[in-house]
Amino acid sequence: MQNLPSKLLVRVNSTTLSLINYRLYSSKQTLYDVLNLKRNCSEQEIRNAFLRLSKENHPDMKRAAGGSRAENQKFIAILQAYQVLSKKDLRGQYDLDLQASERRSAYADKISNDMRQQNQYMRYGDFTPTADPNPGPYYGVKGISKVSNWNIATILFGIAIVGAALQFFLIRHSFTLRRDALDDFSKEAGKSHANVRAEAEKYGNEKQLERLAAKFLQGGSR
Repeated sequence: MQNLPSKLLVRVNSTTLSLINYRLYSSKQTLYDVLNLKRNCSEQEIRNAFLRLSKENHPDMKRAAGGSRAENQKFIAILQAYQVLSKKDLRGQYDLDLQASERRSAYADKISNDMRQQNQYMRYGDFTPTADPNPGPYYGVKGISKVSNWNIATILFGIAIVGAALQFFLIRHSFTLRRDALDDFSKEAGKSHANVRAEAEKYGNEKQLERLAAKFLQGGSR
């Protein structure tokens, strides 16, 4: 994000990341779609797309042309997409979440189609002119009647929903742990920077350089 105009950047805090993660499951549009990019795009392509789209959709330009609230939201979406896709770690986590979401959606569609087929089979497949009106135990065990296809499909669909919910929880938990680790790293870096700056102001730049050089030499002699 170096050399980018500061007015075009927003800080991706924990609240913004949660909103982006929520949109992953509530919208069919991905962050790659927001920037009009393919999923295997390079970092340079992400940067170029962001610069071009942010200029085209900047609120100042849209306001002059009578831009609407929806257009302002589009500009915010462009900023959020760039903030995630421009960082390797956040992009990697986003790609994992996106793939998991698509697998759940495809599995849910398959279960729904299977249930429709089972329903048609129950309506037309079990009642034929040659069917025995008094069939024996379906499973070969007396006292255990046949479980309807509808009940089996319902049970399978319930298992699929529970599995999808569990997977969603694990992904959210993993994303939260990664985000907390990044926050901790940022805090530690900030503290280190503040300590170095305080010592530089206290002892002067030349004295601080001497202290750092001495510390480096001590570490190398161990």
